[in-house]
Amino acid sequence: MEKDAPSRRGPRKPMTLVVRFRFDTDGAKDIEGRTNDVSKAGVFIETAMAVLPESVVHVTLMAPSAWEPLQMTGLVKWVGERGGSRGFGVHFETLTPVQQTALAELLDVAGYATA
Repeated sequence: MEKDAPSRRGPRKPMTLVVRFRFDTDGAKDIEGRTNDVSKAGVFIETAMAVLPESVVHVTLMAPSAWEPLQMTGLVKWVGERGGSRGFGVHFETLTPVQQTALAELLDVAGYATA
């Protein structure tokens, strides 16, 4: 586990997806990147940009198994490296039932295991 990363609430699935994200700042624009891993509670986003912990971030996952992009909001919980890639960990805030189902289906397609 990374020294700056909090303990996990569940397993993460290594998964590379195109992701767009933006922060709650004036004039914020979508930034395109990629994921490193995904879970039912969060995602690691690879980026070299400076990110502040506890920032609100809007995440849009572009999943090949989904008809529409999956949009969620979360908080940056840590910034650091994972698997040689710099980025930040996001904990998804309150997900709607539709978002929970879409995320679960994406993880099921990727072989996600809850045990």
